[in-house]
Amino acid sequence: MQNIARLLRKDGVTVFSDILEAPNVDQAQLRDVYSRLDLTSMGNHELYDKTLTAAGMQRVVKDVDAAPIIKHYGMILYSATALKRDELLGPDGVSKEFLEKQIAGLWKWVECGAQGLVEQGWFVYRK
Repeated sequence: MQNIARLLRKDGVTVFSDILEAPNVDQAQLRDVYSRLDLTSMGNHELYDKTLTAAGMQRVVKDVDAAPIIKHYGMILYSATALKRDELLGPDGVSKEFLEKQIAGLWKWVECGAQGLVEQGWFVYRK
């Protein structure tokens, strides 16, 4: 994050999006998410704001919401379990074990979003 401020010229703008953990989340609740991604934590919007403003950036837009996580992973889950399950398990598809593991992971994202543990953030900062 500090490199963004270092690299931008005066009045430069950065726009980015990220999947975040909710601030002050009990990281034990995200253990399954972290293990699937080989992570020990994710960023959160308060940390991003603190880091970027301390580096001289001004926040222009911060939009953080769990709904996009629920919708995105929910649609992929629906596709994998209802719309395309037979195709995914077909002759050119994946094994049942692989698909079931993916479905479990998708459910975890939807559940964590519904519980407010993960969020999607969109940010705009100006130097």
